[in-house]
Amino acid sequence: MRLTFSLLLLVFSTASFAQGQVTFGAFTDAKEVVEGNTFQVSFNLKNANGSGFVPPSFKPFKVVSGPNRSISNSIINGKVSSEMTLSYMLLAEKQGNYVIKSAKIKANSKQMLSKPIQVKVVKARKPAAGVTGGEPFFVVAEFSDSAAYVGQQVMLDYKIYTKKNIDSYNLVAE
Repeated sequence: MRLTFSLLLLVFSTASFAQGQVTFGAFTDAKEVVEGNTFQVSFNLKNANGSGFVPPSFKPFKVVSGPNRSISNSIINGKVSSEMTLSYMLLAEKQGNYVIKSAKIKANSKQMLSKPIQVKVVKARKPAAGVTGGEPFFVVAEFSDSAAYVGQQVMLDYKIYTKKNIDSYNLVAE
């Protein structure tokens, strides 16, 4: 009994010691966004359990989806790591340079702040003279899950197949 308890204590203390540094950060999938398009902003907490998450104001952007939560834990060669990500899909409706301010979260009894993110919203380019929309194309909509329960959030991905270069598109309607 004593040996089992000592062994468990050793395993848990080693796992706690091997855990990495606690970090909280923010990132986006696009620093420059075409007006009328969406982009994703994510807040990532590593190696801690967080509580009391307070997102920043996303004005002038419109929140299309979120918060979407993802959690992962891993043990690789005795090194324990954990990660929690909260992400938002935002719609850029107006041109300009914007700053998404810091988000807050409490982790390991400390208040942590993410760094602000700068996003530039640019005007969509007009098609070159003489270009027509006569090229064939098709759109496929795919759900993130093949089966869903009532109240479950599902993502719908649109894929556009064409031979033309596409600078921007808007599939989100009010």
